[in-house]
Amino acid sequence: MRLTRIAERPLSVFLILVISLSFALPRMIPAASSPTIVADPVSAVRDQIRSMASSLDSSRAMSMAVASAQFQSSIRALNFTFNSIFNTWTYSFGPNGLAVVWKDVNVVYTHQFANGTYENIVVTEDPHLTQILGVNAQRNVPGLGHIAAVTAVATTTASPSPSTSPASPVQSASPAARGASPALITQSALTSPDFTLSSSAPSLTIVAGNSASALMTLASVNGFVGSIALEYSVTPANAQNAPSFGLSVNSITLLSSASGTSNLSVVTTPFPYTNTGTYNLNVTAVSGTLVHSVFVTVNIQASIQLTVGAPSPSSFIAGGSATSSISVTSVGVTGSVSFSASVSPQGPATNFSPGTVSITPGGQAGSTLTISTTSSTQANTYAVTVYANGPGGLNPSAQISVVVQPDFQLSAATPVYIGNGQSGSSAINLQSYGFAGSVSLQASSPSGITTSFDTNPVSLSLGGSGVSHMTINVPSSVSTGDYTISLTGSSGSISHTTSVDVNVCHSSSGNSIYVAGYLFSLNCAGNRLVLGGKSSWTVPSVNEPSSYHCYNQDCDVTVSSALTDGSGSSSGAVFAGSFSDQHCGLAGCDSPSYHLFYDYLPNNSVLCSNSVNSGDSITGEVTNNYFNPNLAGTQYFATITDVTKGTSCSVLQTSSMGSPYYAQFSAARPNTRLPQFSTVTITSCQLGFPGQYSSCASAYSQGLYTVYTMVNSGTTNVAVGSVGSDSSFTLTWKSSNGA
Repeated sequence: MRLTRIAERPLSVFLILVISLSFALPRMIPAASSPTIVADPVSAVRDQIRSMASSLDSSRAMSMAVASAQFQSSIRALNFTFNSIFNTWTYSFGPNGLAVVWKDVNVVYTHQFANGTYENIVVTEDPHLTQILGVNAQRNVPGLGHIAAVTAVATTTASPSPSTSPASPVQSASPAARGASPALITQSALTSPDFTLSSSAPSLTIVAGNSASALMTLASVNGFVGSIALEYSVTPANAQNAPSFGLSVNSITLLSSASGTSNLSVVTTPFPYTNTGTYNLNVTAVSGTLVHSVFVTVNIQASIQLTVGAPSPSSFIAGGSATSSISVTSVGVTGSVSFSASVSPQGPATNFSPGTVSITPGGQAGSTLTISTTSSTQANTYAVTVYANGPGGLNPSAQISVVVQPDFQLSAATPVYIGNGQSGSSAINLQSYGFAGSVSLQASSPSGITTSFDTNPVSLSLGGSGVSHMTINVPSSVSTGDYTISLTGSSGSISHTTSVDVNVCHSSSGNSIYVAGYLFSLNCAGNRLVLGGKSSWTVPSVNEPSSYHCYNQDCDVTVSSALTDGSGSSSGAVFAGSFSDQHCGLAGCDSPSYHLFYDYLPNNSVLCSNSVNSGDSITGEVTNNYFNPNLAGTQYFATITDVTKGTSCSVLQTSSMGSPYYAQFSAARPNTRLPQFSTVTITSCQLGFPGQYSSCASAYSQGLYTVYTMVNSGTTNVAVGSVGSDSSFTLTWKSSNGA
């Protein structure tokens, strides 16, 4: 049922009442008595009625009527609209003058039928609005007027006069005394001067920050002429941060059949400076005893519209992330909006960029939500609720979801260099990404090569890692070359494959007139840069092997570390080492001399000034500046340290050798004769990148070497031992015959 407030006439019957009183009063006052004289009885009645009528809560009277069961039963589901409110009164004369008693309040609702007739429902309530006194229906009311046969009862009594016996109380005036039927006063709105008040809009809906208005129209009825005062009241009264209300005109003078208007304006500021909610305005027009009201409902709205885009991607592996575009639109709101999010179940982390934005009415701002996970995030579907926290407690929310999938990563150390007939290993690494369980490993090897794992399967915890070492065995029957081992890790439906490259090398050996020792590389092809070589040894003591063997010449031997390009040319190496010399003449041999030296071929060796003795522990290192942006790639450091004495000799010079692909650790005879010396032990050696050296034992086990024996005219001068697990090997003196 729709109930629309059309007009309100709380005193629409007043003029009829007072006119009737003006005629009836003389007849109601007995001539023989001397009652209290009322100078202006009409004004007295009017003043009392206006005083009491001003206290009427019209909204409550209407609500009470509509809520009554009798009313709901009477309307029969028809569309009744509010018509008016009127009151009935009784009056009497007493010792203190004229008294008016408020009898009841009548709320009228009207329904119009298709044939033009009306039906009125009149709900009668007590003046204190505590109970329903009755509900009456008036059907088939002609279209000329909406209210018919609505009556007010006027009863008069007079005070006893001195000559009247107390036993003869004054009786109510009888119909015969007024020459009329019972005292029924019918509303005569169609013949009495009056005016109407109406609103162009019964309700206004406004977004905070905007304004709206409703036009109040006053119209003269039945020849009304006069000045009308307009005023309004607001419920709730004195509300904090309420809109501003106003009437453009507060007083209108109407001529007969004329009309006038006043604009009711509602002005708001953006939320939260104007609070949202519903405000009820009662606009009242008063002219003398004529009072009309109209109700206007004002709804103030404000909101923040939040839009959250679909995450991209919507499904990803643990450790990954997704993003979502966030936007907020202001509906009458000014201020800052901060973003937050909750994730259920807990797991992924969220971040907004930016985390706070500013908005103004009608404006829009955006942010990017990042949903991130770690390798320890449980595989699951996660609901992400996004909140836009705005002024005044506004916090709309929206929800999206992401799927985090489990997985693991499989990798292997590759390539592996293995000497022919040797074995090597590769570390197989596994990393969990939202995965917990066991991973089985399986290798597929080329013919002849076999593999085994020290751990299989490998157990992984959520976000954890594991490792298994795969041993690779290369029989001597396997030819030199490059081979690939395919490796698969699987767990349920998850499977990953990687490969391990195996370079099988055949170590080689050769003879040299001048050198005995090892030449190491970092791969089988010998084309990987070796930017450093370092080894340690003890300075050998030397002497003349037989009479006149070293006569009139130097018998000498060097022990050194070196980098070389492997070309064998006189300019293809840089050395750092120790020099042991024995010189003999006619008078016999001098005492042996011992020195530290460096040599940038093809230049001659340079002896350091440091004092050295046989038996001193020496470390020699040569490094290249290939990766140093501040030095030329052709420059090399040569450093020789006497560990025993705590002294060193170091130099940085340019070499004309090509790319350094090999590290050489050897003993050599610079001149034609070799002195006798004790066994020399290279106690350790390493090569590779400075700070990331590999051991000679590793290169040896992979077959990445060539071993040279010093042989002169078919005679072995110096023999070379195998490399031990501690990267040591021996150089053993066999003969000192010259070229």
